[in-house]
Amino acid sequence: MHEPWKWAQKAGVKLDYPQPIVDHKEARLRTLAAYEEARKGA
Repeated sequence: MHEPWKWAQKAGVKLDYPQPIVDHKEARLRTLAAYEEARKGA
């Protein structure tokens, strides 16, 4: 439901909207690392 492009690829269906621009899992990890560095005062 939250990742329809994965379903479409598996089912062989071409969806008429663009692929996601942001990898939220990766962005979250980068943000948490940046917050941790800021908290340490680096």
